[in-house]
This record gives sequence, C-alpha cells and structure tokens, in this order.
Amino acid sequence: MSKLTKPFTADELAELKAYDKQVEKGVDLYPLTAEQKKNAKAVTTTSTGVYTFTKRERKPNADKRELIDALDEAMVNVADNVIVVNPERELEVWYNDVKYKVVLSAPRK
Repeated sequence: MSKLTKPFTADELAELKAYDKQVEKGVDLYPLTAEQKKNAKAVTTTSTGVYTFTKRERKPNADKRELIDALDEAMVNVADNVIVVNPERELEVWYNDVKYKVVLSAPRK
C-alpha cells in the first residue's frame, strides 16, 4: 500500500456503497436549477444554420458527351430501343428483348 493513501473506514465504505446503489437506480443526486438547466441546454445544442449543403456543380465534359452521342448513333442502327439516361455517363440499350446498360467512366489515372 502506498504511503500517500490510507484505507477507507467502514463508514466511508458504507457511504460509497449507498451512493453506488442510488446511481444505479438513476437517482438525480445533484439536481440542477432551472437557470442551470437553461445554460446547459444552450451550451450543448448546436445551431443548424452553420453549414449549408449544396450540391457541387460539375463542369460539362464535352468529350464524354461526344462519345455518348456516337454510341447512341451507332446503337440505333442495331438495337431495338436506345435511351440516353445521362448525356455524359449512361446509355440503356434493348437488344433482342434484353436490357443492357453502358456506363462511361474516365478514371483519373
């Protein structure tokens, strides 16, 4: 045992045990005043207007549009039905009653 600490007395141990039982039951041992509750709420709540979520506008990619247009023109001659879902990304084609999806991507590397 360390020289700086001394053992608890029987009364202190009984007091700690009673305190633990109250905490386990959910008893509010240190109730706040109305003013303290108001201050605690003001400090712990966040404001909602700090950050606005805006969708980033992408710059149009003329090369991808050109490629999708070329694929669209080529597929019209062969497929039953062709729909351009996204003019810079996606094309849906029906060929012999089966739906196919062509997705164009431009990897960075």
